Amino acid sequence: MENVFPPQPKRIRVTLESDNHTNLAADLWKKRPEFTDVVFLVGGREFPAHKMVLASKSDYFKRMLYGRMKEASQKKIKLFPDGSVAPATFQKVLQYAYIESLKLDEPLDVSTV
Repeated sequence: MENVFPPQPKRIRVTLESDNHTNLAADLWKKRPEFTDVVFLVGGREFPAHKMVLASKSDYFKRMLYGRMKEASQKKIKLFPDGSVAPATFQKVLQYAYIESLKLDEPLDVSTV
């Protein structure tokens, strides 16, 4: 069977924006190290975050951070230990959760999607 994906990912630019650019979550994104209450460990990098912001934007994070999962009681949470998600990708997820805007200026690898 012939490979249908090009050998090199194409460069794309994606921008998603919300109408509300001045919100609490965006302010927390800018000042987040000062008031964070959880740290995600992804690919050897630490990402401080706010449980309340992530839980309010995502059912996945709501169940993880406030549900019955073991992560609900952890201050440091290791995600994707198999390397399936790169730190830069996770940072984009956090960025979108906080500021409801996403800009992708680098090639997007969809091979693991």
